[in-house]
Amino acid sequence: MAFGSSFARTSPDYTDTPPRDVHDLSAYRILDVRGPGEFYGPLGHLPGAELIPVSMLPGRLDSLAIATHEPVLLVCRSGARSAQAAAFMADHGYRQVHNLSGGMMAWRREDRDSCVDAHGPGFPRCTTPAPRG
Repeated sequence: MAFGSSFARTSPDYTDTPPRDVHDLSAYRILDVRGPGEFYGPLGHLPGAELIPVSMLPGRLDSLAIATHEPVLLVCRSGARSAQAAAFMADHGYRQVHNLSGGMMAWRREDRDSCVDAHGPGFPRCTTPAPRG
């Protein structure tokens, strides 16, 4: 997938966060920037994640109503697309942006909980609660 110039990295203002450092999913607004086939695929998605394909993020960022100080965790398959999305958000004034380094592949390698349920048409938000531990 080609990315437009709107994803050019000009800001280092996001954090690469490995799965082992994500202790409470409910502390983040979780944006999964993969496509629907991946979101519902074998790797699943994080409980509470919102599906917003990376190509749609620039046009939908305002409608997501995310406060610039709200902690956001961006997720994809391997961490590459989510890093581009994290840079985009940081460049647009968001200050607590985290890229899940290694993406869902790393999440699953560490045997962390994921959801594979279908949540309806469009670009849904997963309503499966994150496990409390």
